[in-house]
Amino acid sequence: LKDREAQSALSSVRAAVDYAGLLFRGKTKEEFYIVCLDSRFRIRHTELLARGSSTEVPVYVRQIMEVVVRTGAETILLAHNHPGGSAQPSQKDIALTRQAALAMDTVSVPLLDHIIIGEKNAFSFSEKASVPKSAPGSPCEAEYSGSPRREPPPDKADE
Repeated sequence: LKDREAQSALSSVRAAVDYAGLLFRGKTKEEFYIVCLDSRFRIRHTELLARGSSTEVPVYVRQIMEVVVRTGAETILLAHNHPGGSAQPSQKDIALTRQAALAMDTVSVPLLDHIIIGEKNAFSFSEKASVPKSAPGSPCEAEYSGSPRREPPPDKADE
């Protein structure tokens, strides 16, 4: 993945899902990653934040913030897997995404998306208009295909 990181731009939901899929290939336990991006959505750093059980992975906003500060990320993408089932987010997934987006807003680092990779499908919070953003007109909103301010596509979670 290092070579791909050096040249990849995650400028669409599809590109983000494809990249996240590589992180979780063959994993049987839940894992949670942060992908730090520059202002053009190029990958600058990818880090495993936590490894959990087959049904959950504990992650705290503090961990996310520490990586953002340490790496100087300009925008971030969160990704985790549901190795034994559907990519549909749990209530904990939704709460963490909201908390992370609000925390990132305090340091002017947008949460671009939170991708969940399931056994046979993927879920994008951005695509489903579920990532709160308080800065309309931000570069992320304009350039990332699947931005929360756009009309969400039909539900494809069961594909």
